[in-house]
Amino acid sequence: TEWQGAREVHILNLTSMKIHKFKPGDALSGGKIVMVDYRSRPRPGKPGLASYSRMILKIGSDYWAVDHGQTLAEKYQLSLDALPPDLPKL
Repeated sequence: TEWQGAREVHILNLTSMKIHKFKPGDALSGGKIVMVDYRSRPRPGKPGLASYSRMILKIGSDYWAVDHGQTLAEKYQLSLDALPPDLPKL
């Protein structure tokens, strides 16, 4: 989501049923959130469907994405050509 011009990531903890908010620069899942990407892209595993947002994580030197509606366990590694052109250097 975006709130007052700042992008946010909302993650539901299924154990506690609480929603946690994160923003780019925050640590998560062994890495750091580097951006929220709003480009329309094919949904992983379902190329006939579009995904309109995803969280981009940097873990070590690799970039990973979690699309809207996916769990952190479903993150997938991004190739260099799939990275957003405006990816910040964090």
